[in-house]
Amino acid sequence: PGELASIRDGVLSVSRPGAGTAERRAGDPVRALFEMVESRRVHRPADVMPFAGGAVGYFGYDALPYLEKVTLTHGSAGIPETMFMFPRKIVMFDHLRSRMRLCAIVEPGESPSERAEAYARATAAIASMVEKLAGGLPEGSRLELGRVDNGDDFEGVESNVSRPVYEGMVERAREYIFAGDAFQVVVSQKFSMPFSGDPLSIYRQLRAENPSPYMFHLELPGVTLVGSSPESMVTNRGGTGVIRPIAGTRPRGADAAEDERLAAELAADEKERAEHIMLVDLARNDLGRVSRPGTVRVSRLMEIERYSHVMHMVSEVEGSLDGVGNHALLRASFPAGTVIGAPKVRASEIIDELEPDARGAYAGAIGYVSYSGDMDTCIAIRTVVLREGRATVQAGGGIVADSVPALEYQESRNKARAVVRAVRAASGEAP
Repeated sequence: PGELASIRDGVLSVSRPGAGTAERRAGDPVRALFEMVESRRVHRPADVMPFAGGAVGYFGYDALPYLEKVTLTHGSAGIPETMFMFPRKIVMFDHLRSRMRLCAIVEPGESPSERAEAYARATAAIASMVEKLAGGLPEGSRLELGRVDNGDDFEGVESNVSRPVYEGMVERAREYIFAGDAFQVVVSQKFSMPFSGDPLSIYRQLRAENPSPYMFHLELPGVTLVGSSPESMVTNRGGTGVIRPIAGTRPRGADAAEDERLAAELAADEKERAEHIMLVDLARNDLGRVSRPGTVRVSRLMEIERYSHVMHMVSEVEGSLDGVGNHALLRASFPAGTVIGAPKVRASEIIDELEPDARGAYAGAIGYVSYSGDMDTCIAIRTVVLREGRATVQAGGGIVADSVPALEYQESRNKARAVVRAVRAASGEAP
């Protein structure tokens, strides 16, 4: 990797390979991070994939006070609020064409000789990557998939709240909704268990058992994030901002007929539809803050998307960005309405009151900010946080006026189940 940028307690620290000390920057730390990306002029061939250098990492939910006028009272989750690396060597997998592209980022310098040296370094770096990729895996390094049996997936798994406490959180959120404080509040619980295996095994398990549009294995100093997120947080595609609300879930059917029945049931569920439309309106409002007037539109509305274990109701909202950068786009949309509720500021205050711990990376955004100006992030859900010998998975649900506490408790477990199973299978402890 190249530089590493992290934000903790309002300070952006930047470390560089071989440097003895880290650079610290005061002021708005998230803006400073985006300025690091935007200040670099990188040649980008016309046929290259969307990401050809930039920052890769996460904005944790706990970065919210840097993006919105809110106060979070639970202190640190033990990891930086935000952490991004700036890789210098990149392997890009083009699954559509079954090809790999290799990229090396170098600073060319000013003189012709410096540029020639930089070009030589880049070609040498790519040649080294080709050699390593062609060499295959060392003997004995193959990772086998774990066994996932039926049984109690949560046996021996700890939660930071008991069932009565969680159901009490749901009931208290409903009271705030009836009082007019919010339309929806997303409450969650943390599940944790010991883990001493290889994080890549969890990634492989998720890819085999619960594939989603956003798969990631992000190894950073002091923490590794592994996940299978179904939902985009916010995307900048060539100057078009895109938000894809997901709200409304059913399990996959045992056969095609049951699958169709469950999809029709989801599409006709008035509670799910009302919650979904509210989140579509929230996405329209978020994009409207930074898009050219008249360009915000709903390009997809309440379509059913099927995944390995569940199906979701999905919409897509897009708008032409009004000459603003990715920092403004993130500020307008962070965090996603599906993991906080509405209105966002009041919902965040209620969450801070009801949940006992800092959220950390959960409900934040994971992805990249490219030197090209594009940005692609997913919501940090269906994600395991690995640190200090423990694996933590957090999940919750959107509470509305007619939510049933017992059902909401079960939904939070169902949403965490696939990741908990992957962790246990990767550690050889599947029930």
